[in-house]
Amino acid sequence: DMTISTSAQKQRPKRRTFVSVFSVLFGSLLFVALLFVVTFGIVVWFPESAMSAVLRRIFPFPVAIVDGEPLSFRELDRNRESLRRFYQSQSDDLAKKGFRVDFDTPEGKNRLLIREKDILGKLIEDRILLSLASERHIAFSEGEVKSAVQSALDQEGGSRDRLEQKLERLYGWNLSDFESRVVRPSLFRDAMNQW
Repeated sequence: DMTISTSAQKQRPKRRTFVSVFSVLFGSLLFVALLFVVTFGIVVWFPESAMSAVLRRIFPFPVAIVDGEPLSFRELDRNRESLRRFYQSQSDDLAKKGFRVDFDTPEGKNRLLIREKDILGKLIEDRILLSLASERHIAFSEGEVKSAVQSALDQEGGSRDRLEQKLERLYGWNLSDFESRVVRPSLFRDAMNQW
């Protein structure tokens, strides 16, 4: 009798341990899923909040999916910030023409939101172009890309420093950003127009 009850007592803790481990794993998975839903909800429903901005920088939440590839809020934010920076760098010239740029006012926030939709459309268009170009086996060598960058340098008087300073001042970009955001999409767009 005593042997049976001892072995029964030894088996019970193993079952409880299994249930406890399972409960902890399930609870953890449920917590992570809930955390994801809440953070994604903040990003989508409160896009202008400071918390949303922090979450978009940390997590690569998709704002759109193009040809199976996610386009992140982070990428949209970087481009929106470049646009904001451009308008702010041009504010004196624009003010002389009667166009006031202040993205902190309700009108300015609305104007920026409209521009954000344009930016998103452009990002989606660029992704579609890359996808179509890939399907059609259109590619550019590094030499062709460098040649297009050199053309932009020539427009700035051949000065790499001058172009880099202008890109930094106007958009917060370096030469690599210019290449990936302007030069490459431009080359693909031109090639697709000739297709």
